[in-house]
Amino acid sequence: MRALALALALAVLLASGRRDRDLPAALWTDVKDAGKEGVLHVNHAPMPQSHALLEEDGPFPELEANFEAPGQKPFAQPLRGSGCLLRGSQGLTKLQHLHLSHTQVTGVLEPLAGLAQLKRLYLSSTRVTGHLEVLAGLTQLQRLLLSHTQVTGVLEVLAGLTQLQWLYLPCTRVTGVLEPLAGLTQLQRLDLFSTRVTGVLEPLAGLAQLQRLDLSRTRVTGHLEPLAGLTQLQRLYLSRTQVTGHLEPLTGLTQLQHLYLAHTQVTGHLEPLAGLTQLRRLYLSRTRVTGHLEPLAGLTQLQRLYLYSTQVTGHLEPLAGLTQLQCLDLHNTSVDGELETLKDLSDLSEVDLSATRLEGQLSESWRGKLRKLQMLNLGSRARVLPERGELQELFIDYLSMRLFPALVTLDAPWADQVSDCPLERPVQDLLWPLAASGHLARVIAKRAGLSGNLPDIDGLRGATVDFRRHAVYANPPLAKSLQTLDLSGNRLDSVEWFAQTYTSISGNGGNMSINQGSLDKTLRSGGQVDLAGTEVTNGRELVELLASAGMGRTSDITVTNTTGGYGCYSLTQDALRITPSLFFPEGLCGCLPGHQGHGASCSKCPPNSYNKDFNSSSCTSCPEGSSADEGGASIESCQCEVGRTDAGNEMHEVGELGRQGELDG
Repeated sequence: MRALALALALAVLLASGRRDRDLPAALWTDVKDAGKEGVLHVNHAPMPQSHALLEEDGPFPELEANFEAPGQKPFAQPLRGSGCLLRGSQGLTKLQHLHLSHTQVTGVLEPLAGLAQLKRLYLSSTRVTGHLEVLAGLTQLQRLLLSHTQVTGVLEVLAGLTQLQWLYLPCTRVTGVLEPLAGLTQLQRLDLFSTRVTGVLEPLAGLAQLQRLDLSRTRVTGHLEPLAGLTQLQRLYLSRTQVTGHLEPLTGLTQLQHLYLAHTQVTGHLEPLAGLTQLRRLYLSRTRVTGHLEPLAGLTQLQRLYLYSTQVTGHLEPLAGLTQLQCLDLHNTSVDGELETLKDLSDLSEVDLSATRLEGQLSESWRGKLRKLQMLNLGSRARVLPERGELQELFIDYLSMRLFPALVTLDAPWADQVSDCPLERPVQDLLWPLAASGHLARVIAKRAGLSGNLPDIDGLRGATVDFRRHAVYANPPLAKSLQTLDLSGNRLDSVEWFAQTYTSISGNGGNMSINQGSLDKTLRSGGQVDLAGTEVTNGRELVELLASAGMGRTSDITVTNTTGGYGCYSLTQDALRITPSLFFPEGLCGCLPGHQGHGASCSKCPPNSYNKDFNSSSCTSCPEGSSADEGGASIESCQCEVGRTDAGNEMHEVGELGRQGELDG
């Protein structure tokens, strides 16, 4: 408690204008020791944090000056630490500002009920609980922030807080309808994101000072008409609600900067948005919005445009003038046009054009363009890859000549849409032009019609780098940066290199050879390789290589194919995923009992024969005087030809005949 007293004394001295040189050294020492858990800035001067600050017996009305001084912020930094800071606060009757957000504060709201002069209460992201109704008497409240707490209650109890300007209750347990808020005409910011609030938007129609409204992930319903008069709105978030209707009511909201209506039932064309020239973010994904892109041509401040899975159509060209655009998502729309349209949008960092009708391909003119581009999804009609011979020169020291120098993710095809991924070129044409991309970590090119040899990126043969030709250019930037490479469902002939962390060449459409040294190096360094569903031509050598490194086959059969009549062992190396019957059937697979053959090439034992062993190349004939159906798996399958019952399914003296047959065999 001595430390608390010193802290309070220091706060009063600082509030009165005393400087640190006026204070005893011993006082600073004690204060420093008391504040090891954090620092509370009062009037821009440091004060040791003590969670006893609001637990002290007796009132501290002088703290009014410490929490608020004329012309200064009450806190320059948040209070840090832990403790039940709300208990005992009843004595702070003159307290106006209480900022405890993002601390470990616990307790219920009840102790705050008597703080009648409180204007600002910040308890977001704390462990505070309790019911909203205890705040109903704090009629001077202007800002109430309880975001990400366990606070409960209905909005009705806040109806009397007519001075409220900011009301933040996102991710709380608050419920109720919006009607009680109709009288809070001073509201500038209302955030009820991810609460159980319900009802229609009509009660908000009179909140003319609203600048920010977030009702995303609530159960709010109705049309947008009640918002038509909220001309001060700058940010409107209604995503994942049941809001319906056309966009026309938003025409007059010319101050809007953020408009989020994704995953709603909103319909209509884009024309009503043409005059919202302040828009920076527009999210209309998974709505029923239709029409062309022309109305967006004048939104020159737009930075993020998300229209995926809408019925928007038309050409891409109207977006050519949106030079501040950073993120563009047109996935699963009918937008068409040329990739070339995007070439001069230098701020683009994320682009998704998958499942669109866009066309075009990369060429030399793309060098040095889109230097900020980090994610590119091109699963469209665009052929993407350059013509043979183009973009083969690599530039590492010449940034202005690089191709997508900041690219982190390239997703060439859109999953499960083979017809929209017409790369149809050697895989080298995909990776070689990107070899100088030192940030590229993920390349996805599933079912893209790629073929040929996946070259050794660690040593590019005959590469021209920075205007100089090399017989072998070792360790280009891509060799170290690429962590994930997915080439599944293509038609590769050979693989000489693997990405650092994960490579998939599963479901390859033909026989393929694997470079032994590269595979060994990858697995030893912790990388994973997926070859499931791929037939390998040099499986024997690979298995022998793995065995020498202590990576043999499993002790038991792990795969059984009853239709094909074979079973297979797997590899003990989990980092290598294979289909044994395609990888090395002769060494990993064998015919099941009742079958004959080699590896995974098995057929049922013919009639009057059997095979009781796994991995046997031939079947044994039944003893004389007995017969068996096709696929006999033991001598018991052979039945006497004499002594059968009318049902034909019992043997006469089968035991003696069977034993004799075993001895004879």
